[in-house]
Amino acid sequence: MYAKLVCRHVWEDYIEQAEDIRHTTGSKELYLLRSQTIERVFADAKELHGMRYAKHRGLDRMKMELNLLFACMNLKKLANRLWKNGLNTLLSCLIELIFEVFEEIYYKIEIAS
Repeated sequence: MYAKLVCRHVWEDYIEQAEDIRHTTGSKELYLLRSQTIERVFADAKELHGMRYAKHRGLDRMKMELNLLFACMNLKKLANRLWKNGLNTLLSCLIELIFEVFEEIYYKIEIAS
């Protein structure tokens, strides 16, 4: 006779708990917003910022490029939120300046490689 051996991952219990929580009433609505919030960032990076293909070789160069790209995207998002909330003061101008500096660094790295 053969016995069936079931192997479970170390984190399997926690994964099942997370899935159970995700399917509760309050969490379903939050999970539906994921496509509008979290996945939108990666879609924008892919479509608008050329992240469909890797431009560099090596993990360190790619990490550097992604860190700069996402820092630029976060600063841009912050500047837009400040502008929409009517806080177009010196702070938003400073954030836009920082964004432009990051963008220049990003394109210099892109040209150099």
